[in-house]
Amino acid sequence: VADAVALQEAGCVMLLVEAVPDEVTEAIMGATSLPLIGIGAGTQCHGQVLVLHDALGLSEQAPRFVDPVAQLAGPVVEAGREWVRRVRARTLGGRRYTMKQEPASGGRGSSESMPAVSITPSAASNQGPAKSAE
Repeated sequence: VADAVALQEAGCVMLLVEAVPDEVTEAIMGATSLPLIGIGAGTQCHGQVLVLHDALGLSEQAPRFVDPVAQLAGPVVEAGREWVRRVRARTLGGRRYTMKQEPASGGRGSSESMPAVSITPSAASNQGPAKSAE
């Protein structure tokens, strides 16, 4: 608590405490006027920091002070497996990009030195990479 007071007197504009008992958090809040942000420091802080993975249930074992708001590890792992399956099967889906030949405008940068192209989505979704007709 004395360190928190010293930091305030030195000009700090906020304090962050981690893994301290509620009583310490309350004592710091009573002795200082700064916003106090906590990480596993009780519910009395002005604000809380929490690792998103812990809050969403993505960690194998969340810290004891975390009560996850969801359990998303299973669906995320399953989504990863599905992506790998699609990559191996070459069925990624979605709309492909194709290269469309534009008429040359002549002069510098003409089609002889560098053809003009535009990228446009194709209606074919599972046909593999687009082939250029030359």
